[in-house]
Amino acid sequence: MATVVRTEDDVAGKDASSKPLQLPRQIERKLEMRATALRRSRRRVVVLEGNARDDADVVVVADDVEGGELSERLARAEQLRQSLLEERSKRARRLSFENVERARERRARERIKQCFLEAARAARVRLARKRRKSEIEELMRRAAAKNARVHSVRDAVRAKESEERVSREKALACRLRLAERRRGENLRRSPRSPKSAALASRSGGGPRREAAACVLIQRRWREAREVRAARLFAAAVPKWFLARAGAAASGGEDLPTPEGVDRDYLAYKRFEECSAVVRRPSVLRATSCLLQRVAQRGGSPPPGNPAREARTFLAAFMIVLHPEIVMSRKLKAVEEVLQEESSALVRAFLDEVVAERKGNRAEEFEGRLRSHRAAFETWKKDDAAALEGDLIKMARDLTASVLAKCGPDLEARHVTSNPDLRAMVEALGNDRRLLTSKVKSLAGVEGVQRMEEAVRSCVAEFEEEYRRKVSERGRESGGGDGDGADDAVSGAERLECAFRAAMADLIRESVEKGEYDHVLRLWDEVRDRLMRLSGSSPRERERTAQCIDCDYARELVKDRAMDSSILADMMQLASRRIGELGAAAYERETLEWGLLSAQLMRESESAGSVLAQFFQDADVLLTRIEAGIAASLLCQALTSGASKEMAS
Repeated sequence: MATVVRTEDDVAGKDASSKPLQLPRQIERKLEMRATALRRSRRRVVVLEGNARDDADVVVVADDVEGGELSERLARAEQLRQSLLEERSKRARRLSFENVERARERRARERIKQCFLEAARAARVRLARKRRKSEIEELMRRAAAKNARVHSVRDAVRAKESEERVSREKALACRLRLAERRRGENLRRSPRSPKSAALASRSGGGPRREAAACVLIQRRWREAREVRAARLFAAAVPKWFLARAGAAASGGEDLPTPEGVDRDYLAYKRFEECSAVVRRPSVLRATSCLLQRVAQRGGSPPPGNPAREARTFLAAFMIVLHPEIVMSRKLKAVEEVLQEESSALVRAFLDEVVAERKGNRAEEFEGRLRSHRAAFETWKKDDAAALEGDLIKMARDLTASVLAKCGPDLEARHVTSNPDLRAMVEALGNDRRLLTSKVKSLAGVEGVQRMEEAVRSCVAEFEEEYRRKVSERGRESGGGDGDGADDAVSGAERLECAFRAAMADLIRESVEKGEYDHVLRLWDEVRDRLMRLSGSSPRERERTAQCIDCDYARELVKDRAMDSSILADMMQLASRRIGELGAAAYERETLEWGLLSAQLMRESESAGSVLAQFFQDADVLLTRIEAGIAASLLCQALTSGASKEMAS
């Protein structure tokens, strides 16, 4: 068996196969040493065996033997060299084949790994879509269930109302039949004798007596309605309230104060109890009904503002019960007159409720009511003027603030093209309408005229100041007034357009590169604004968080599974939530906008442009909603302030 010698050339590869075979030096040295030793031993043998021969012949024979052995060795070495060359070529071919197979296996493993990654990504996308679809189906199911409950409740309420209406109609028809029967009986009867009606009808005086009887029945009916309204008022307020008011109006002693309790604190607590009673909606409705019945019975026109008249009447009870808190501890002439009129009105009302219109108490109550109204208006004249001044000042301040941000022309192109400025102008119009209604209810048409004059003067002052500044800027720059104003406006427009274009380019570039960090920050901002609009209700905040799930979007971005379809779903859910939190009149328009944006996101090749436009439109809509909520809060503040003024 041939011995395989490993050399450095065996590892070299294909290029080493073309070089000649070179044995290692150690092997060559060993072969030489072995050959030398063999020659010496043979020569020694030959010399010993051939003593008889000549030294020359022995040497020749030894050289011949040595030459034959050397040729045999060379042949064996050449054969070994050829075998080594063949082994090395086979090994080189085997190594090249193994390298090719190994590279092929590596590429196959990479392809399998890529396929697994694609399959995992597709599975995550399918899972995300399935999750979104299930969430949307759940929301739709909840909405359908809610609508079904609303429809069922509405149908039940309508059925109940129809039943009540039918029962009321039947009762009214029965009462009308009874009234018709009683009216016929009353007409047939006479206050003096049973036969006078027949005699009067024969003598021709029947129609006159029938008209008088109709007037009498109408008067009695109105009086009965007024008595019923007074009873309803007495039933709406607690008994202790009327008892305290009657005792205070009659000059009785105040309630005893327990020992160890501060008198002022006790008076304040009782005042809070009484003010809570007069603020009840049921008490206000009963009072308005009572005053309307009194006006109808007396033939006077109904009150223009029933709520204001009701609060004025209830203020008489508060003045009688707690004069030192409602007015002041040092009573002046106007306060003394108002306190006397309030006490007289409360006594007349309580006498009317107890006596049920015996004698001329009804006329006395009407007279006391008119006197108290006049005294109350005289007393509140200064407060009304101060409140009117505050409202007018508020209108001037709001107008001046909007003019400072938008310029003198609120319908200019740079205002109408900017959604923030346009929303600010719309909010100013809503606030001014609200303030106008408050001033009109407080001071009438004259107050509205004074407020409009103040606003016009504010606008004129701002325009004059604006023209002065523009002219000064024009003189400094060497141009005209109009050129300076146009340059200022065009500069603001260019700055706004450049800012929005830069934001759109940033979103477009980040989406094209597959980097969604800036997009996620914008989604966080939209979610935070919707969270603020959702209020403090946990249910509404949870719905907002479900519609805009930024954490899930970050997971998709981290796994590189974010695509246009998922962004379209997020846009659709966000637009639906914006429509729910906004005004009901714009909900359908907002939903259509969301569906159109989502469809463009799925079909468009430029997803960044569609996404940038969506964020701009969402900013405009959220700004409008926030401006509307600010106007609502202002309305509530003004309403509560006016209520406190009227109650005090």
